[in-house]
Amino acid sequence: MLRGIIKYLLRLFIGSIFLVFVGQTEAHSNNHMHSIIRYDVNISCAENAVAPLNSIKDIQTFLNCNGFSPGPIDGVSGSKTKAAIKAFQTKNGLLSDGIVGSKTKAAMRSYTGCEAASTCKARDNTGASLDSVSDIQTYLSNNGFNPGIIDGKMGSYTREAIKAFQRKVGLIPDGTVGSRTKSSMRSYTGC
Repeated sequence: MLRGIIKYLLRLFIGSIFLVFVGQTEAHSNNHMHSIIRYDVNISCAENAVAPLNSIKDIQTFLNCNGFSPGPIDGVSGSKTKAAIKAFQTKNGLLSDGIVGSKTKAAMRSYTGCEAASTCKARDNTGASLDSVSDIQTYLSNNGFNPGIIDGKMGSYTREAIKAFQRKVGLIPDGTVGSRTKSSMRSYTGC
């Protein structure tokens, strides 16, 4: 009987240590949320015809790459993601229900972003506010460059998005937003 109780307490103790360790690992991961989202930053935008559209993260990446702002690319279908899906559906003449069914996926695969066969609809960024880190993160997200979570912190993910923008417009990709980068951001049309 005593031996059974000792075994039970020992198992309980080891189980508790395991749970504490796992809890600390999850807490550590949550404090460094960017390391979880890091993979999304490095994924370049695939051609729409072959873009994966199998998960919420895939849909968010597609929307982000094509100028629809789904909010953070975190795999959670929140209000911003649903609004971006509805905006895409409306723009493409689909029922705007916020659900990515077969018709919406087909439209995503054939989406070019062009108003006509050879015309891209230019974005007007001339009045973009670029005074704070969160302004820059919002700008990057709205223009198809994923800075990760818009949290007002200049982390490595925001720097990578800035570098991707700088490469796109022909600047030296240093990850800082100086006067040349701000000027390029305001004149960037996406076309």
